[in-house]
Amino acid sequence: MMKAFKAALLALVAVAAACSEGNVVAPNTQAPTGPAAVGGGSSQSLYAIDTARFSFVIDPARNLTYDLGAGNTITFPAHSLCDPKSPYGMGQWDKPCTVARAPLTVNALAWIDGSGHPRVDFDKEIRFVPTDRPSGWVILSFTDYAAAQGWLNILYCPNAKSNGCIDESKKDPTLVTFRDPVTGKLTRRIKHFSGYNLGAGDDSSGTVGGGMDRASLFAPSFGRGGKGPSNTSVDGVLFTQSVGAGHTASAVIGPFGGVLNLKATGLTLVVPPGAVSHQTTISVTAVPGRIIAYDFEPHGTRFNVPLLFVQDLRKAVHGPLKGLRLHGAYFADDSQLDDSDGSAVVDEVLSAAVDPFTGAAVFPIWHFSGYMLAMG
Repeated sequence: MMKAFKAALLALVAVAAACSEGNVVAPNTQAPTGPAAVGGGSSQSLYAIDTARFSFVIDPARNLTYDLGAGNTITFPAHSLCDPKSPYGMGQWDKPCTVARAPLTVNALAWIDGSGHPRVDFDKEIRFVPTDRPSGWVILSFTDYAAAQGWLNILYCPNAKSNGCIDESKKDPTLVTFRDPVTGKLTRRIKHFSGYNLGAGDDSSGTVGGGMDRASLFAPSFGRGGKGPSNTSVDGVLFTQSVGAGHTASAVIGPFGGVLNLKATGLTLVVPPGAVSHQTTISVTAVPGRIIAYDFEPHGTRFNVPLLFVQDLRKAVHGPLKGLRLHGAYFADDSQLDDSDGSAVVDEVLSAAVDPFTGAAVFPIWHFSGYMLAMG
């Protein structure tokens, strides 16, 4: 079993490396044609709660790679699609199937879940031709810089209503997730649809729309979804001492990325490669007061891949945090913060991870302007 695991891991690493260099699993890739959001995937940014709806066509005669939003991709080698009439379900993934002959249109939903990680769901219950050849594998890749630094896996979510997702690599080493902390890519082979997200194992996060079934999810017409949650009350994480006015920093950052530091408050903003498409002046200003909160500019800027908000907790935090779950929170205006009692009314809440070695809290930022640390 260990030999099989090592062989599968090496094969997947080779496949992932090929994808990272702009190639697909199989040679002679043909790029998909047509509008980005109609039949050809989507390269748009993804946001919490908002749902990107798009479609793509699997042509079984071609090698194709499609964008799934925010740097996420899926690659289909030629002749990898089983006929849609093939038996589907647990226990069927490795059974022989008739190769599909006709193109198949798949509708997709993609979004950022409650933990700040990408998730995608497909409306077709299909599986892919079993093979021991890595060049014949269907490959799914997520871009998530925070997850690529840790131990999260790409999990299979049986349906959108499910409260749990499955780590399939526990029973099949060819489905192990490969992480590249430099590019932020997490990549794995998939044997079937329907939905996938990032998690540590059986995951209860990321339920969509209050638990709608797949038919309800795909019923609306294609286009951008609704707004994220607003008017959410949170308790702020506080500095040891109140921060005065004038703590600001800025940098010109281009497509290759960069880092912005506000050393006085212990903040680091990581701008990964590809987050911006051209030279952009990014600035951060600490909001005066006790709450760990910052204004980022240019206001309204959205990013192709998420930035990382990194706050050093060892120097900045007042009071014990052990046992408390930390969150990132987005606010549109400083008036939403109440420094008198350390509370705030925010527009979005994101889960934050704490690095036990550096003592830093980390969460992703997909757009500007104001962010704070919250607890509870």
